[in-house]
Amino acid sequence: MFDAEHWLGDIVNIAQWSIFYELRAYALLILVYVLGILQNRAAFNALLLGLVIVSPVAGTLLQIGDSRGPEITLAFLYGVFWANEKTRMGLGFIFFAAALLYVSVYLPPSYAAMVGNFSLATLTVGIAFGKAPYIKLLDRLPDFTYGLYLTHWPIMMIIHRYYNFNGIRLAMFTGLCALAVSAPLHYLVEEPGRRLGRIVPRAMRRLRSRIDAARSPLQDYRAEGRDPSEQIG
Repeated sequence: MFDAEHWLGDIVNIAQWSIFYELRAYALLILVYVLGILQNRAAFNALLLGLVIVSPVAGTLLQIGDSRGPEITLAFLYGVFWANEKTRMGLGFIFFAAALLYVSVYLPPSYAAMVGNFSLATLTVGIAFGKAPYIKLLDRLPDFTYGLYLTHWPIMMIIHRYYNFNGIRLAMFTGLCALAVSAPLHYLVEEPGRRLGRIVPRAMRRLRSRIDAARSPLQDYRAEGRDPSEQIG
């Protein structure tokens, strides 16, 4: 007999392997902040470069527990790097990232994907949010891709369960299905929710202004526990 609850539980819980490494990344960030390294761009960038260099070395802190741990830790710290540096990402920075992406092809496999992904993401962040001329669409890219991020995993698991797709075919079919699901969610759920998040505070401020304008000085005195007769004279 097909046990749907057990099957779905096994699939969804596969992703829980990363929780320990995500918590470890937050702990590392707190430590870096307490030590004052986070407040110093040069010091943080030197630390990040050092972690990249030692990440494939077995037996280091990054490798404890699972060889995939460094990928999560470094991806987390890459995000910190972009947050610190995006205001300085001019054309020179963009060209450097493009050159680094080209060089990554010739690096050893243990570094190639890591450096290549960093370079590609740096190009995207730099063009969207840096000082370089940007493509307006990239400003909205996180909004459009968040739905894909939320929906692609369960869709991929369902497709893999019932169809013999692997590699590129699985990725392409998952992407198309996730796009078909996430696009309506974006326009029918996310955008109205975002607008509501702006409308409600404005409405509350207007209501508060009307209430304040309608209050008389006498009411103010009573609200403050003062004697209204103090107004006289």
